[in-house]
Amino acid sequence: MVTCWYHGYTYGLNDGELKTILAAPEDPLIGNASIKTYPVVEKYSIIWVFVGDADYAPIPPLESDLPPQESKDYAYYSPNLTDDDAIVLGIRRKGESNWRLAVENGFDPGHVLIHWKSPLVYAHDLAVPLGFKPTSDEAVKAFEDADGPKGMMNMYPPDADGHSNYEPIFENAMLGVRASGGTPTLGIRTSMWLPGVLKVENFPFPGITAHEMYVPIDDKSYEYWELLVKTAPTEAERERFTDQYENYLRDAVFHDFNDDDLWARDSMQPFYEHDVGFAEEKLCAMDAVIVAWRKLVARHARGIQTPPMELGIKRRR
Repeated sequence: MVTCWYHGYTYGLNDGELKTILAAPEDPLIGNASIKTYPVVEKYSIIWVFVGDADYAPIPPLESDLPPQESKDYAYYSPNLTDDDAIVLGIRRKGESNWRLAVENGFDPGHVLIHWKSPLVYAHDLAVPLGFKPTSDEAVKAFEDADGPKGMMNMYPPDADGHSNYEPIFENAMLGVRASGGTPTLGIRTSMWLPGVLKVENFPFPGITAHEMYVPIDDKSYEYWELLVKTAPTEAERERFTDQYENYLRDAVFHDFNDDDLWARDSMQPFYEHDVGFAEEKLCAMDAVIVAWRKLVARHARGIQTPPMELGIKRRR
């Protein structure tokens, strides 16, 4: 049970029912009032909460809302947070924009421009382009299995036969702008999965996967989860990665690098706040995956969730 510090109302954690009132244990309200409860599962070093409407059923399995595991035979295999030997480390903070802007920023092929002068890029001489130009219809891959995760993937790495579906752009001659960095970023591939889980394979380095999750708070803010995942089958490997994370990667990736994304999303919020942005935005070839994502959401979203009454927000259908 949990007891409110203000008036002593005590609720059951499993069913939300009012079990007793600290100073009024015989009150007739007891057993006749309740608060909302949420399905919870603890897995992959994280506590997951299904925040759908109270009458939503059936509750989907957790794995249907997470990126699927890639075959370990894949040439650029990168660990997934569902791997048995994975270590998952990360932070949570708040973003001040609509969660949709965060989702689309996460895997937008054009947004890498804001990172081309990141300290992380300079420190490791990473060959981060100004953007990625799709060159074939296979540049974007959709996943829509009936019983599996639903998502969109940017096919940045070349196919097994060497064919490339994206062309990284490193120079704009008119502006005299050229991206620096000489170390190829092999195996980087981005994908976005319903309801809003980003997977960036082999980032910041091969053998590490970055995950981001965007959980709406309201139409102007969201919870921003940032995770790094690495396979570490031994305690010594776990300790080494934890040390690297705490003393370098946490700040280098989540702040020096991802802070640019947060700033970009927050800056777009006024333009998109009243749907003006969605009506007036101008999209180019690099935005093919954004259009494909919006169509996928329209096909598979679980409806429009109503604001919870306990927050004092009037519901509008």
